[in-house]
This record gives sequence, C-alpha cells and structure tokens, in this order.
Amino acid sequence: MDFRKALNLKILALKVAGGPHRCPVVTIRDFFTGNTDAASIGCNLFESHPGLAKFHEVFVKVEQKPEVFAVRIFIYEIQPERPDFWPFADRAFVVTKASIPEVKKWFADLLPDDVYEEQSLELIGMPSVPHGYRILTVWWD
Repeated sequence: MDFRKALNLKILALKVAGGPHRCPVVTIRDFFTGNTDAASIGCNLFESHPGLAKFHEVFVKVEQKPEVFAVRIFIYEIQPERPDFWPFADRAFVVTKASIPEVKKWFADLLPDDVYEEQSLELIGMPSVPHGYRILTVWWD
C-alpha cells in the first residue's frame, strides 16, 4: 500500500471538506504509518533531531495519558508531485486538561520551540473538545 499517497488523499479531502481557511490535522497513526522522511516533522532540529521513532514514541505516550483526550498532527504542506517527500508538519495539537509546563515536560525530548494554548486556527479533522479540556499547540519552527 502507498501510505504517502493515501495520506495525501486524506489531507486533500479534509481541505475540500473544511474550506480554504481550515487547517487539516491527522492522527498519529495516519502520520507515522509508512513515514521514513525525518524532515517531515521537527526539520529545524537538524543534528539534534531525535528521529521519527522517538517522535512517534513520545506522541503515543502522550496520547495515552489520562489527562489527554487526543493528539493530532497539523499538516502544513504536501507535495504530491514529489514521491520522496512525506507531508510536512510543524506542530501537533494536544487536547488536554494538563498545564502548559506539564505538556512541555512531556515533549522535552523532541525539543519543541514553544507550547501554547491554541485559540486562532480553525482545525478540520480534530475531535470535539470535551468540557474542561483545551487545545495546546506543540510547535517546531
């Protein structure tokens, strides 16, 4: 199966369904299955990049925490004409009850540039946020 092509099609469908001003997000499974492109996330880390396996491991551990409802990955760019490029992500969204300092600790090994409460983006593919939870952005510049 061509996982990259399937992911690109899913992202394009989200963009069509959500309109031009909504940002597509995908699950951890969707983003990492078949992904071998280390530059697809955390590309600003260069020599400090911990590797895709570490990103996947941390994301899965975070999503399993009792104070987390969901983790989604924001797709910033796709290049369907480039079969060697995986869709590019520069941030993840965590639906959580946890504090920003706590979430920073969870992602420390991935060296994000910032963690903050998301208030401005219109996300498509994101589950509804339960009462008492909020969306935190984990961002790699």
